[in-house]
Amino acid sequence: MKNRVAFILIGLPFLVFTAQAQPVDYTKQWGPALKHDKQADRFLSTIGSDDAGVYLAKYNSDTDMISVELVSPDLQLTSSGPLPMKDGNGKARWYEFSVYINGQIYLFSSWADKATRTRTLYAQLYNKQTRKLEPEISVARIDFSEGTRSNSGSFSYRLSIDEKRILIFAKLPESLTEPERFELIVADETMKLQWNKQVALPFKDHLFLWESMRISNEGDVYLLGVAYTDMRKNKRGGKPNYTYELFRYSANAANETHKTLSLNNQFITDLQLGVLPNNNVVCAGFYSALGSFATQGTYFVTLDARSNNILKSEQRAFTLDMISDGLTDKETERVANRVAKDKAVALPSYKIDWLLLHDDGDVAMVCEDYNVVEVTRDKVILAEHRAGQIFVVRFSAQGDIRWTKKINKYQSTTSNAKYLSYGFGRVGNDLVF
Repeated sequence: MKNRVAFILIGLPFLVFTAQAQPVDYTKQWGPALKHDKQADRFLSTIGSDDAGVYLAKYNSDTDMISVELVSPDLQLTSSGPLPMKDGNGKARWYEFSVYINGQIYLFSSWADKATRTRTLYAQLYNKQTRKLEPEISVARIDFSEGTRSNSGSFSYRLSIDEKRILIFAKLPESLTEPERFELIVADETMKLQWNKQVALPFKDHLFLWESMRISNEGDVYLLGVAYTDMRKNKRGGKPNYTYELFRYSANAANETHKTLSLNNQFITDLQLGVLPNNNVVCAGFYSALGSFATQGTYFVTLDARSNNILKSEQRAFTLDMISDGLTDKETERVANRVAKDKAVALPSYKIDWLLLHDDGDVAMVCEDYNVVEVTRDKVILAEHRAGQIFVVRFSAQGDIRWTKKINKYQSTTSNAKYLSYGFGRVGNDLVF
């Protein structure tokens, strides 16, 4: 069967490239014009897909309700209609996210109860045949007695690779004096609780930021975060005031581990986390020389799932070919002259958006040259979001760089950064942008 990748496009132009940055031969099929309220309707996310088609989540501001839209292979649209998610008093709960797990769709919503000062997360199975929601299941609860309704915590999730388990991460209300606190809830594909644990880290809440979280097929949880040394939750240019911290939690408290990841003569500028099929952990990212955030090379480390000991740690500097890829002849000549004079050359400071695990053991990073700068327009200082070049790095299982590729683009806005985006899909071991 021929591999295919589908892009659901709603009024957006697109370009398609493989990871080798070559145009792909593709055919496009246009469906009928969507009949929806342009003011009230908003497509939120792609939920998942099966033989029936692609499922989308849509919000309507007039009804304040979510619907599930099915786009069939011939691009016909079928809607569930409004799906009421209400509390016992008939008030609409807050939609959180939709999850496609082991072929089933679950819609998650929450309700903040002012009387009990708790915020509860509910899950409801979406019946694909009846296009209705099954009764809700209480999944998690946050006590915000020390917070407010606007500071009542938050919920997020991750799925295991085999889609047999789900991690619910319940972030407790932020505090300037308390340590970073959260609850981990691990459930199976039917939302049956496997284990849960409340955690308080040895770091102040306002000095800690989460980077990524993962759950293994066995139900172990891995969390990667950044601990700062002062009041600033940012990375000062060339002055690393932070460390990367890796945590492991499981149903058995004896298996919990914590490790600080660092380099001797350089510092890590960005890092992401993945769990390999053998349940060992891989972290991949970039490093820079002290004094600069310009990216000089890659950092790749694998850790034993049980002991948390480092199995392999590799640093790979970018070659001249990697740095000059996509540059003009004059820019390449300037880079070569700097190398000839033994001067440092580097790439921009990239933000890692995705860490992808391949069946052959390879690991790929999908990154973007993204930053925020202050600009002055009509004597008004604005924050301008700039989304530039896409950068892809593919590693071997040993941490060597197999190849790097760049896709040049530039987007900027001073309004809503969510409109700066790109999309990609996977076809076998190729990435299609």
